[in-house]
Amino acid sequence: MESPFLPMPVDRVVAENALAFAIRDGFPVSPGHTVMVAQGRR
Repeated sequence: MESPFLPMPVDRVVAENALAFAIRDGFPVSPGHTVMVAQGRR
């Protein structure tokens, strides 16, 4: 199954490492809400 988060435009990513990346929530419930997305494929 393909992830709706991949590929993610570089300008949306606020943090990234080999396992996951973080983006600001497009519809945050609270200020600064961030979404973590795993990059692993199994």
